[in-house]
Amino acid sequence: MGGVDEDEEGEVVFSDEVLRAMPVATEMGELGPEDMQVNGLDISQQQILLARGYRVFLTRGQLYEVQIAARETTKTPWSVCVRRLMDIYFDRQTLAMGKATSHGFSNNPARKTLNQEVIQAIKAYTVSKYLTTETLVMRSVAIYCSDVRRTMEGRRKGQGQPSK
Repeated sequence: MGGVDEDEEGEVVFSDEVLRAMPVATEMGELGPEDMQVNGLDISQQQILLARGYRVFLTRGQLYEVQIAARETTKTPWSVCVRRLMDIYFDRQTLAMGKATSHGFSNNPARKTLNQEVIQAIKAYTVSKYLTTETLVMRSVAIYCSDVRRTMEGRRKGQGQPSK
């Protein structure tokens, strides 16, 4: 395919030309069910960029699901958006052992900084779509990692679900 290759690990690599032509989530409006089809063809698996300038991808269907979840909350849709996007890019173990930035202090030396290209793309998307700040987005990333960590620690101790 012109402009699309695979790297050593078998990951798809898009050329700059393909990336420039690819839809970008920050430049799209709210998606609806009608945006999942074109001429009767399912395009929900179409790859799109989360934000221009970052090689961070998701499918049109994933973006639609994130937008639905954010719309269903009344308090902080941007925070739900951040959490749902993080769930797309990171597994629970990575989130539990991750931290938002390389700055700051951690009692656990095993805690690793999350992929910053992904975090920056999430931040760019969320700030562009919601009335929020970069600081609040980064705080939400850190809190979500802490919430996942706490949930997983509770399960390891045999408590099942976290207390409410």
